[in-house]
Amino acid sequence: MGARQRVKARHESLLGAPLFRSVNKGGEIGADRLSDRSVARIIKKEVRACAIAAGRSEADADQIAEPCSGHSLRAGYCTASAMAGVPEWKARRRSRHRSAETFAGYVRAAEEWTDSGRHWRGTGSPRRR
Repeated sequence: MGARQRVKARHESLLGAPLFRSVNKGGEIGADRLSDRSVARIIKKEVRACAIAAGRSEADADQIAEPCSGHSLRAGYCTASAMAGVPEWKARRRSRHRSAETFAGYVRAAEEWTDSGRHWRGTGSPRRR
């Protein structure tokens, strides 16, 4: 079997497999998907490292990282897609939100930053930048 066939066979064996899987201390990739707890631990660890790299104390970094979880990724995607003007139906399909009402909560959060009124003078016209 040539290299191209091996790559194709490997790719076909991964179809339907979890994208994020466990890795043991020996570096072997497991067959099971990461648990929600594993995802939360990874996110907290990375957020903490970013906070420390930004000059925050370890205590501050712990406090910043504590509320972060896998849900933070989903919420961040929804907010970022709304801010970028991605059509709601596309963002909902990606985030797997069945309810437009639930998704709208994230859109309103994004609008607080993009349509806050800070660029209006009160004259009915936007200020030129």
